[in-house]
Amino acid sequence: MGEDFNAFYQDLLNQEVTASWPEPLRADYVPVSCLSANDTGGIFLVSRRADGIKGVLRISAGQTSEDAAAEYRILSQLNDPRIPKALFFLEDQGTGYLVRQYMEGQTLKEYVNTHGALSEKEIISIALSICDILSLLHNQSPPVIHRDIKPENIIIAPDGEIRLVDFGIARVFRENATSDTVAIGTRPYMAPEQFGGTQTDARSDLYALGVVMIFLATLKHDRTNIAKRFPYPRLAPVVSRLVKADPEFRYQNAAELQRALLYVQRGGRRRVVWSAAGAALLLALFFAGYAVGHRFGRTEGIGEGRLLGNEEGYSAGLEEGKRLGYAQHQEEAQLERFRNLDDKAALYFDANEEPRGNQPGNLLHGGRAVTDQENIYYAGKERIIRMKHDGTGMSAFCDMAASSLNIWEDALYFAAQGGIWRAGLKDGKPELLVDTRAESLIVSGGRLYYRNQLDAGKLYTADLNGVNHQKVSEERPLFYLNIQRGTAYFASDDPGTNVRKLYRMDLSEGNAQPVLIYDGDAHWLQVQGDYLYFIRHTPQGSVLSRMRLDGSERMDFEGINVRVYNATDRGIFFADSISDDLRRVSLDGKTVTSLSPAFANSINIAGNWVFYLDTNDKLHRMSLDGANDLILQD
Repeated sequence: MGEDFNAFYQDLLNQEVTASWPEPLRADYVPVSCLSANDTGGIFLVSRRADGIKGVLRISAGQTSEDAAAEYRILSQLNDPRIPKALFFLEDQGTGYLVRQYMEGQTLKEYVNTHGALSEKEIISIALSICDILSLLHNQSPPVIHRDIKPENIIIAPDGEIRLVDFGIARVFRENATSDTVAIGTRPYMAPEQFGGTQTDARSDLYALGVVMIFLATLKHDRTNIAKRFPYPRLAPVVSRLVKADPEFRYQNAAELQRALLYVQRGGRRRVVWSAAGAALLLALFFAGYAVGHRFGRTEGIGEGRLLGNEEGYSAGLEEGKRLGYAQHQEEAQLERFRNLDDKAALYFDANEEPRGNQPGNLLHGGRAVTDQENIYYAGKERIIRMKHDGTGMSAFCDMAASSLNIWEDALYFAAQGGIWRAGLKDGKPELLVDTRAESLIVSGGRLYYRNQLDAGKLYTADLNGVNHQKVSEERPLFYLNIQRGTAYFASDDPGTNVRKLYRMDLSEGNAQPVLIYDGDAHWLQVQGDYLYFIRHTPQGSVLSRMRLDGSERMDFEGINVRVYNATDRGIFFADSISDDLRRVSLDGKTVTSLSPAFANSINIAGNWVFYLDTNDKLHRMSLDGANDLILQD
């Protein structure tokens, strides 16, 4: 009976082939089975006549024939055993016939249905394999975006290798596009941008991988409250970041995600491999470095040496002695640079000539903290708090929820309730200056500068009393606004592309015109002293870069993985994009210090304190060395 049915079934297939398949396809392939069929086509398992190699035939009629042609072009440019090869393509009378290599094995969905939820070890192993494949796709020129990452399209081969199939809705990234043509994919694995509005990119595939990891661990697709629902606490922050609604807050590429997964796999420890000679050299250079550092008064040299010895990426400490030996010289050079600022630059010095006052990087993080010679002011949820520099004497300064705190001479300027306000440092009484939807307030050169949300975020200015407010430029909306010595520095989206370029603009001009200083894709711009700092998104990860104010002498901070940061005269404070720890790196990029395992969504520096918001939007304060972490209450 079974043999009779198989013969009958095969006869029906052959009749279908004879009736509808074009001659070139019939000449090369014979049907084995029909996997699915619909009004516009079908999917068949076929065998190549010449050598018996199995393939999957996809027949697409009408508009979907274009998808088949696109899939053929994409598969033809890829040559990797983890991705099916394109074997045959023909378009005949509006119908596309695509044969791609059949991948032996079990789908990940079938595996989970059989074995149940997977262990943390299994999930990381599978995710790392997918990262490898996505790196291959996303590093193509132009990048290939799969757009349908799901367990049904992930194959576990008989040898245990992971393979990725079904490139039917894959597309190449179009640099000048602002959105995809249609919203397409598989719910619930589709990233928010996949439903339309903006263009999908590599981060869309990473979002889908995050949902896959949730499914493998929970057998559900619930992306809410991952901290409680996801069963593996060490892996939960990685998954939570993958499924952020805003692509800017996800891992920016597969390589960055891969490093985070390896970090969890190793138990939160970075792998350090030393040769015997390298270890001996490190030890010798450590003591040499400490001796030189001690000569300059660096009594903490031993602690610094131990910490650096545990950090990955420092070639056996070959630069250790020089780093410690010249540390004090570098600090003195930074102080000298600040001594040369304008007298009214809202940056103050105490009796020891230590820099105090507004930090440009604070304003990028909401401007929650600012200091003068006497006190530190920080923005709580309901009011502005004042405290002494030693952290004592906390008291309410002004009962307003504020942002963009600035100090100029004897007053505090801030944004609140949609307007710009001023409060005298002596009495704390608020006074409304500009009644508009203002953000990114900066006080510089005796004037107010702010982005006006009533005019598409364009730059406006007014005098210190809030009168004579006017538009500075007709330039498109500005991002990451910094102002120093009469010049504005900002990023702006290049029309028709997804590239955010860096500009400067002389504010003394009547209708200021921007001047391009960096034409790469740049984010989180900060001005500190004579340098611009910014984050570049690259295939290898988010790279922190520095260059001079005129755009020259650009350098990357090698081995630094940055999610958010604040560049100050004391060093660059940042949240590590892999471990999410709070760290500090020296301004030359050579010395890294771990401060706290805390997760920070924003980083403000005022006096000797770091102010940061945690994942629950609670404001913390800790000293610059990471000690004395305290949750602040309004």
